[in-house]
Amino acid sequence: MGLLDDAKNLADKAVDAVGGDKAKEVVDQATDKVDEATGGASAPVTEKIDEAAGGVIDGMATN
Repeated sequence: MGLLDDAKNLADKAVDAVGGDKAKEVVDQATDKVDEATGGASAPVTEKIDEAAGGVIDGMATN
């Protein structure tokens, strides 16, 4: 099993353990902290991260 497979399995377990909504909330909190630390300069990037992570988490929750 490769490193990416290991990472995906760990992520699946984390989403299963805390639930998709909580996982998305944690990602949102982390990106908010990045925005705060950069004075909002990173907002366009962190918004994309929030959207992408939400899609991935939703996909994991349905598998």
